[in-house]
Amino acid sequence: MVNCWGCRFALEARGNKVRCAKAEQLFGGERWVKALEEARCGVYEPFVGDNSRAPDKERKKKVKATCPVCKGHRLIEVVFLDDIAYMTCYRCKGRGKIDLP
Repeated sequence: MVNCWGCRFALEARGNKVRCAKAEQLFGGERWVKALEEARCGVYEPFVGDNSRAPDKERKKKVKATCPVCKGHRLIEVVFLDDIAYMTCYRCKGRGKIDLP
């Protein structure tokens, strides 16, 4: 059983779908096909060569930004019983950075 993950026409992958160059050529536009099923297109060709064109199976890393609450210092200053105390930032949970969507 062969699926679209190993095809040379696979351009990129997202979740369980693969963007197909052959379908884009035949039907136009951006075409995504399910990779979990057996390839039914009839033009499946196994991928041969280096991995530079192989679809990425890993998720892309999220971009991190400095936390706007603690400004990257990981601690925030709080006044408790007329005394200054420091606690872990509630927004970034002490990491200093947050994930951008």
